[in-house]
Amino acid sequence: MVVFGWSRLGKAALWAGARDERFALTIAHESGAGGAALSKRVYGEDVERLNRVFPHSYCRAFRRYSEREADLPFDQHQVIACSAPRPVCVGSALDDRGADPRGEFLAAKAAEPVYRLLGASGLGADTWPPTAPALGGALGYHLRPGGHDVTDADWAAYLDFCDRWLGARR
Repeated sequence: MVVFGWSRLGKAALWAGARDERFALTIAHESGAGGAALSKRVYGEDVERLNRVFPHSYCRAFRRYSEREADLPFDQHQVIACSAPRPVCVGSALDDRGADPRGEFLAAKAAEPVYRLLGASGLGADTWPPTAPALGGALGYHLRPGGHDVTDADWAAYLDFCDRWLGARR
């Protein structure tokens, strides 16, 4: 099974993939804060906004970290790393500042040592890439121009990523 989610469902997909090994592959598309973006980076949506706008999405204990991201006991790269060595692709859109595409890339990059420790391939890039099809190995990253949406280009990149790791479509 593959778990895919976009925006707040990208957050859920990332968590589901980390918690349930029945998911062979996870795709978190523009999941941003609380998803694939580093929370301690405090860019785009932050913990205070998540708690104010989406209080139903988080436990009450999360509220104590509003405007105190540095005190969080973990950051999102550790959630990504929980799926290792199973494939994870983090997707971003260049103009989706709220989702913090650079922070999503940095979180994927920070999860890379766990993938390598477990014998899986990482991103294969040290710097935030220009927009391009999904790059990397078992840990992938996809960046495209545009805003907060799921486009045909995203689906093409994710289907290619799935083909690479799960076998070609028939």
